[in-house]
Amino acid sequence: MKKRLVSLLLMGAMAVSLLAGCSNSGGSGDSGDSGESGEEQVTLRWMQFQVEYAEQVKNMAKAYEEEHPNVKIEVEVIGDDYYDILKTKASSGDMPDVFMTAGYNEINTYKEYITDLSDQEFVNNIADSAKECVSLDGKVVGLPVQMSGNGIVYNKKIFDQYKLEIPTTVSELENVCKVLKDNGITPFTNQFKDDWLLGQFFNYAFANNENTTEYIENLKAGSTKIADTQQMKDIMNVLDLMLEYGQDKPLDAS
Repeated sequence: MKKRLVSLLLMGAMAVSLLAGCSNSGGSGDSGDSGESGEEQVTLRWMQFQVEYAEQVKNMAKAYEEEHPNVKIEVEVIGDDYYDILKTKASSGDMPDVFMTAGYNEINTYKEYITDLSDQEFVNNIADSAKECVSLDGKVVGLPVQMSGNGIVYNKKIFDQYKLEIPTTVSELENVCKVLKDNGITPFTNQFKDDWLLGQFFNYAFANNENTTEYIENLKAGSTKIADTQQMKDIMNVLDLMLEYGQDKPLDAS
């Protein structure tokens, strides 16, 4: 029986994780005749989107192949349109054996391709703060591999030059924008050509909720609406300021 090894990368506001699973319902991992070692020959396809780690991933696959001569790993690195390609492969039944995707609620999109890994040794090494990112229905289904964070960058020299304080409210931010604009400085550099950049921006609204998980569950249940959430109203007001005081053609910048 062919077995599928499925790995997915989970990305949250603060964590990037690798989700892995197995499926006995068929798959693209090919098994053939036994080689010289007597072990079954297996070919696995690994598709991932981190182009910055392309060389390292390929070296990792090569190292595994050297330790396991019966396994061949074909690595495919796709930077642009990754999710569109992955979903096309899923709908056509051509899923790679190892793949990456965004995390938390996104796991449900590929639920049929993952399995319970709670009994694996590496689970004990996952920090509790990252375990939520790789859990589904109370089961650990992934391995975190990277931590990341979002933040706002400002030019401290310019703030000092015009004696500006770091704004803590939307109205204070607007006042800062007016001062900068009056002095010929564009307050914002907006990079909205890549849709994920705009999506990451809205993470601030979710993160500012006292209980983000509860808030998301309430949204899913329909007991809370985005339009009624003050944090969402605030972030939309900030977005309005970014568009008003940012550079021209933000959809052309990435």
